[in-house]
Amino acid sequence: MMYEQVDNASQTARLEDYLEAIKSHRLLVAITTIVVALAIWWVADSRVPNFESEAAVSLGPSPIGAVNSNLRAPSEERESEIVASRDVATEVSRRVADAPEPATLLEDLEVEFVPNSEVLIVTYSGTDADTVSMVANTVAEVYVERREAEALDFYEADVATVQAQLDSARAAVDAAQERTDELGAQRRIALTEQDPEIRTARVADLDAELSVVRSERQLAINAANTASNNLNSAVRRLETRQSSADVIRLSEPSTSATGLPTSMFALAGVLLGFLAGTALAFLIERLDTTASDTRALQLALGASVVGEIPAFGGLGQRRQDLIMLSERGGVVAHSTKEAFRRLRSAVQFLAPTAGENDSLVIAISSAHPGEGKSTVSSNLAIAIAQGGTRVVLVSADMRRPTLERMFGVATQPGLSDALAHNVETLEVVNTPVENLFIVPSGTTPSNPSELLGSPSFAATVEQLREAAPIVIVDTPPVLATSDALSLSPHTDGFLIVVDSRATDTDDLLQVAAELDRSGSRLLGGVLNRDRRKRGTFRKRSRYSYAQ
Repeated sequence: MMYEQVDNASQTARLEDYLEAIKSHRLLVAITTIVVALAIWWVADSRVPNFESEAAVSLGPSPIGAVNSNLRAPSEERESEIVASRDVATEVSRRVADAPEPATLLEDLEVEFVPNSEVLIVTYSGTDADTVSMVANTVAEVYVERREAEALDFYEADVATVQAQLDSARAAVDAAQERTDELGAQRRIALTEQDPEIRTARVADLDAELSVVRSERQLAINAANTASNNLNSAVRRLETRQSSADVIRLSEPSTSATGLPTSMFALAGVLLGFLAGTALAFLIERLDTTASDTRALQLALGASVVGEIPAFGGLGQRRQDLIMLSERGGVVAHSTKEAFRRLRSAVQFLAPTAGENDSLVIAISSAHPGEGKSTVSSNLAIAIAQGGTRVVLVSADMRRPTLERMFGVATQPGLSDALAHNVETLEVVNTPVENLFIVPSGTTPSNPSELLGSPSFAATVEQLREAAPIVIVDTPPVLATSDALSLSPHTDGFLIVVDSRATDTDDLLQVAAELDRSGSRLLGGVLNRDRRKRGTFRKRSRYSYAQ
């Protein structure tokens, strides 16, 4: 019997796979969502608040750093470097009491120009709203002062240069005038010379020199006039110049911190937690090898599923395992009873093909303890009896009998006593259910496997076939002991009860192999505790088969 295990990890996940994982592990998803959301909220709430302030500066015409002849279009790179310079930061640190050191201040300072304008934005961030506002404003003010000082120094230097030129030209005029006066006095003296030749020569020389000096004086006068005009222009430029920079917007202390509010972080935490929980649930689903559905059960056992029994614990009845005797109403109770009735129909359809006789002897077992074989056996027997068919329920689990407790009957004398010839006849006990009889397990023997495989058991089974058309044998788990395999030659086949929450597909493969090795017929599987929600961390019930 072959079972090809499907590699779930290689399958493309569909939306319904994620939805099924969320539904199956909704508690895990909810806890993960809450934990992650609380963690992110705590981190966000523990943040040191960060405030941000902006100041705006409008740049006017300035002869310093302009990139065109009309003193407009300041160099953005140069002006940004000036604003973010250490000199400006040092002056701000000196003026603002709580300002950080210049190096630290520059780390939190940003400067940018508004596109297609001469407006410069100074942005500063920090942990104290008042200090942040004061620093941003002071940076803008210091920058404006420095830009204004640069422009003023330039114009004043221009005035000083032209004034120096005017002073030099005037000094040249005065010197030429003094020389002219001096030469005029000498000429007057030369005219008094008695000797005509000497007088004529002397006057001629003085006239020539006087002409040169007068020319130089006129040039100096012209230079002085030019310098005077230039000075008037320079003074006019100084007096009529526009402001080279103005603070057009000062910041106010911010009332809210920058970044997303804590509530947004909490919302993001919920979303992230839900995604993490979904991923974890999906991973658990993919790694889960339990036979959680009919397809997995069919693949592992190599047999069809003849019944699906929903979980029905906690309904409040006195005998909680015997749901078919419960008078408690409700959707769960009704659906469970209907599930056992459908299983009854499936078992009755097996009767004609089970063996040569018209009667049907079914062994009901499971892979491990605690998977519900005794509960399924007893409720199936009740459902068959309630349908009007005579049925005998045999408690062949001699190591740990369970049916007797469920029906409230004594365990001995019973099957083991009859097989060991401790009693002469097999004790068949009536139950409160019409058409249902039970064979107790009897005294716990030291060799139950040998007793169940003995000819005496075969003879007992033949007697029971004559007593009822359907005989249900509750056996120990297949993988716990060899008892179930010992009695298999005397039955028409096995129904394997599978706990959808706990039975591993590898165990079902082993069960199928054991039954195949012993020549037993596998009639089908019963998916017990069938529900979409399955416990993730579940310990298997303790169940001892020690002799």
